[in-house]
This record gives sequence, C-alpha cells and structure tokens, in this order.
Amino acid sequence: MKLYIFIFAIFSCIANAATILETNTYLIKIDSNCEEGNVACGDVSYTSIRKSDGVKVHLKGKTLNRDCEKSTCDFYGYIFKNGNNTYTIYSRSSASLTIEENGKVVLDEDGVLSSDVSLFDNFKTNKVEDINLKKHVIYEFKQYPENILSENYSLNDFFKDNGVVYDEDNKLNKLFNANTMLKGPIKHRKSYKGNAIFFKEIDNNKNLKLLLFSYWDHNDQDAYLNLPTIELQIFDNNYSFLDKMIIVDGASAECPIKKTFKIYDDMSFDITDTEGCWDMETDKFILNMEKHTTYTINSNGRIQERAN
Repeated sequence: MKLYIFIFAIFSCIANAATILETNTYLIKIDSNCEEGNVACGDVSYTSIRKSDGVKVHLKGKTLNRDCEKSTCDFYGYIFKNGNNTYTIYSRSSASLTIEENGKVVLDEDGVLSSDVSLFDNFKTNKVEDINLKKHVIYEFKQYPENILSENYSLNDFFKDNGVVYDEDNKLNKLFNANTMLKGPIKHRKSYKGNAIFFKEIDNNKNLKLLLFSYWDHNDQDAYLNLPTIELQIFDNNYSFLDKMIIVDGASAECPIKKTFKIYDDMSFDITDTEGCWDMETDKFILNMEKHTTYTINSNGRIQERAN
C-alpha cells in the first residue's frame, strides 16, 4: 500500500504554533504538540495537501536536535519514518522539503514559510467544496453503518440500512456488467466477476439510465476484509450499456479504507478515497490519506475525470 508523504523544513522550532510551508508541489501545515518552550519535542504532527490532486496526508514525528547532552539541544529539523521511507525537515538557509525512499533522495524542494494558516484552510475548502456550492446533491453515500462488521451482517442488511429493497428477482439485476476495475489510490482486491443486486436508480434529465448495483465480494486479499460495493452503471433509454464505475467501496484492516460518493444535478459527481490508521502510541484514529476526485457524465453517457 503506497502512501503519499510530504516533508518540509523550517527555520526554528515554534512550539504550539502552526506553521505553513508552500512548495511548488505541496501545501503543508506543521504543529508541535508539546508544551510551549520545549525545544525538543517527540509529538509533532503535520497535514499536507498535494496541489495537483488534493491528496491529504496526516503524520506524526519528532524534532531533530543536536548537543542535547551539552544542554543547548539546538533544533535543526524534524524526522518522520514509515517503513523504508524517511521524511526529514531541515533548517537550512531557507525552508526545504526532502523525501528519501530506501536511503535515496526522491524529492528535495525549497519553499516559503508563513504563519498564515488560512492559506492552507482556504486551499482545502476551495479544492472541492466551493466548486459545488451552486450544485444540488441528488444522491449521496456518506458512510457504512457502524455494525457493518457484525458477524451476521449481510448484504440484505446493507440494503435495509440504506432504505432500499433487496430483491434477488428484480429483472434489472441481469443488466449488471461485471468485472469493473477498481479505481483509486489503493487496490485491495481484484475485479469482481459475480452477480449483483439492483440498488437504486438516480433520476436525471439527460435521457440516460443511471443505475446503482451492489454486491459483497467476500474474497479477502492482502489482509483486507472487503465491505459492500456499489457500482454506478450507465445505460441509454433502451438499456444498452454505456459506462460504469465503482463509486462506493471499503475494506477493514489495520488501516481501513473506504470510498464514498456524491452526485449532483449537473451530472457531475465526487468520489472521496480515504485511508486511516490507528495510532498505537496515542490510542487515536488518524487519517493518513484523503483524495477527492471529480467526474462528469457527458451527453453520451461516458464518465470523464475532471481536472480541478
């Protein structure tokens, strides 16, 4: 599982004050969670946004200090580790961001520091939410129910929890087009080749049939326990197949993942991919990655990714 990691360097350690670094590629916010006045801190967090696609990362790390045995304990950066990757924040003549994989530097970018947290917050807001202010949501899947991992929970229960009828005899079930590629930053299973149950039709004024189908692929892969899937499949008025995409998906693991969905009346839709991990040190759930992708359905019923 590949995580996107972003590291930066700042001049001096500022405890309990958020600092923003902007490079050509990333916007990053760093916070020291130690008491004010501590030069050495073992609880440092940062949140990064990749400008190109809005991918967000949350990490925990610590400060880098030298001469602590001499009581000076000079601050010169931060360090974060994740497997074979090392993410280092240095204090040089200017702020910089360095990423190493297996000891090899794969990124080294200079940046500009700021204490204006709104630079980070406004970018996060404008990336997805502001684009959709003038649109109306016509269907949304927000989250799986809390009891989804109960031993006796079934696909039928999943339908009930979403207020739809589970009907194995529905004629629309036969329209399901299997073997859909799972798109997104995390691939936790192979394409599903079985049957599905009609879930819902999304009303629209584009002379298209937007049908949702659901299934539960119980074939575990790479230590993941798969959760129910919903696919959007598009047909013309004669029910001839046009296009499809997995819009809701999830898996339970040490770092569970999920894919949620929101469609608008202008025939655009957003898919949000998230992955979170349980931090054993703090006994808290932290978000490692969040990616928003916007798509549009054109007049021919084809799904196209839209550049933000």
